[in-house]
Amino acid sequence: MPQKYKVFLDDRFILFTDEAELGLPHLNYFEPKNFKVLDKVLENSAQIVSNNPDLTFRQFFSQFESIEAAGGLVKNEDKQLFIFRNGKWDLPKGKLELDESIEAGAIREIQEECGLNGDFTLVRKLPTTFHTYHLYGKDWIKTTYWFLFDYSGDKTVQPQTEEGISKVVWLEKSQLKEVYENTYHNILDVLREKF
Repeated sequence: MPQKYKVFLDDRFILFTDEAELGLPHLNYFEPKNFKVLDKVLENSAQIVSNNPDLTFRQFFSQFESIEAAGGLVKNEDKQLFIFRNGKWDLPKGKLELDESIEAGAIREIQEECGLNGDFTLVRKLPTTFHTYHLYGKDWIKTTYWFLFDYSGDKTVQPQTEEGISKVVWLEKSQLKEVYENTYHNILDVLREKF
């Protein structure tokens, strides 16, 4: 099975892989010290093919300040929970607290951002995503651990407006077109894994 890591840089990504993907341009020259420059000048998504993509990815990762977050796709019968934050559809997620398990952090963030207080049952782990951004004069890479949860309890929601969330909604699969058209690329990867 091919070893792959995908790191999002806004609407582009770099794929670290040991098996080339057709149609995705190659970055032929690789040196860890050039990654920050690469982040800023890369115009399209590309791939770095390596005999050891894990090592290559770790070298890339080491060029950034690191932050870990967790979140989830929550379902209740035939509906899934989505938030609308800063003009885009998203899934609830947030930074992990010190000494908090990843799963507990995901549930806590969902509860805080959506105002839910019922019971969460872990269905399965979803793909981990990575994305870079620049904030407070530093380059960051965020690792987000995603889970699929079943939810039972009161479905009344309350958006955490201080986190930029203006809406929290339960959507049926037939209503997801709007989400797919206005969300982040890493969220699309998570949704593709689920559906």
